[in-house]
Amino acid sequence: MATWAVQSMMVKTQEAGQTDVVYLVNWLASDTDGVNEARRGGQTEIPAPTGTFIPYDQLTEQQVLDWVWASIGSDSKTAIDANLNMQIVYMQQPPVVSLPLPWG
Repeated sequence: MATWAVQSMMVKTQEAGQTDVVYLVNWLASDTDGVNEARRGGQTEIPAPTGTFIPYDQLTEQQVLDWVWASIGSDSKTAIDANLNMQIVYMQQPPVVSLPLPWG
């Protein structure tokens, strides 16, 4: 199962009467089998907040990841997770390899 982490966030210092409004999240998704590791990073724009505003200093990584996943959609998240898993499988059992020449 892939692990997702927030690497950094860009904020608008002022927007709609709020301060430090997150609008761009840089994230990293990774998967490992303990030996091999597959990683994929990305940037996701976060829509302007509606409803209850959470001040920047009260955000949790889980809240921000929830915004990322809502923004990219569940199909994209599932595809990224599956792709990382497939990369691990290919590292364990490569479908293509370079063998030494048979004539020594």
